[in-house]
Amino acid sequence: MSAFVFRRLQFSADLRLFLSSVFCWYLSGLLFFDFFKIYIFAVVFGEYLFLFFACSRVDVAIFIVRRRVTAPRRIVAILERIVVV
Repeated sequence: MSAFVFRRLQFSADLRLFLSSVFCWYLSGLLFFDFFKIYIFAVVFGEYLFLFFACSRVDVAIFIVRRRVTAPRRIVAILERIVVV
């Protein structure tokens, strides 16, 4: 029973984090008048990476959210090489 409750709490925390990232994406579009947005939601081996790019004239905001540390390191390394801050 406690494992079920823990999984439910973990899911709600992930959902809150996901919704706050989407809200930041929406606000960045309103505030910076972005012309180019890429929104990638990748499911890899039961894990997810949420990559959010908001490209404006001034800056590039990048949020990388990982659900667990057990995401495949090779794929994470490839995706992090693409991101240049």
